[in-house]
Amino acid sequence: MPGYDVKFGGRISGNPFPEIAWLKDGKPLDTTSDKYKVKVDNDMMTFSVRDCDDKDVGVYSCVLKNSEGEDKCQAKLEVVDKP
Repeated sequence: MPGYDVKFGGRISGNPFPEIAWLKDGKPLDTTSDKYKVKVDNDMMTFSVRDCDDKDVGVYSCVLKNSEGEDKCQAKLEVVDKP
């Protein structure tokens, strides 16, 4: 729903611990802004999109990369009004 915060979460593993990048529709996101936040606590990660609106609709991808390789997952975000 518009105006709400959305959170994506998951576990991270790798040795060495991977670098984390978030993309929206294939374009990198500035996770240091107030709009997007990444929190990592040991092996748990949460990615937040604050105050969602129509501009936030799209496919969000998390890319994890270290010297051993790369992995990626994605999720589609839709913002809808209450019926």
